[in-house]
Amino acid sequence: MRAASLLGLIVACLLAVNATASAASVDYTPVSCDGFVLDYLGSVQQKKCATGEDIRGQVTSKLSQIEITDRLFYLIANYHEGEYRTYFPSHTPRQLLGWSKSFSQISNWRSLPDSQGFSVGKFNAMLDGKTVSCAIFVRYAGNTTSHAEYPDGPGYKTVLEGYYCPTGGLDAVAPGNNAALDDVLGKLQLSQP
Repeated sequence: MRAASLLGLIVACLLAVNATASAASVDYTPVSCDGFVLDYLGSVQQKKCATGEDIRGQVTSKLSQIEITDRLFYLIANYHEGEYRTYFPSHTPRQLLGWSKSFSQISNWRSLPDSQGFSVGKFNAMLDGKTVSCAIFVRYAGNTTSHAEYPDGPGYKTVLEGYYCPTGGLDAVAPGNNAALDDVLGKLQLSQP
């Protein structure tokens, strides 16, 4: 029962503040998950999908979000598609986590081996007064800008990023083993237009 209430807390707090700072100003519109650009190929308790648009001056992107809630984990993923001349500069999972408004007192950061093409990191943090253990994942793709346009390297046309939070925390799933994370990320699917 305690694990289920912690998962509910994670879901409620992450719903209140979107997965990354880059999507924090977006109003999402719920849509059907049938034929959606993001999918999860597994049996889960609940799947929600939404779309939005992020417009900041000349920077415009379409956003697609999927939320997966299951008794074993919570996953939220955002797919950003740059429009016109919009590119996303490459950032590490640690940089993205630092900009998140969902978590505070981030500790025990550890980069993990890449999983299913994603750069991944594990962390503990405070979420509404409770300690949680989650993973952040990010993958950049599409046409790129030159390395000179952004200080940390090229910009990309698309980025898929999100959080995976197992009910009992990452170490409870399999200490030192990323099999559960690999399995979940392997079921997260992006349909290419």
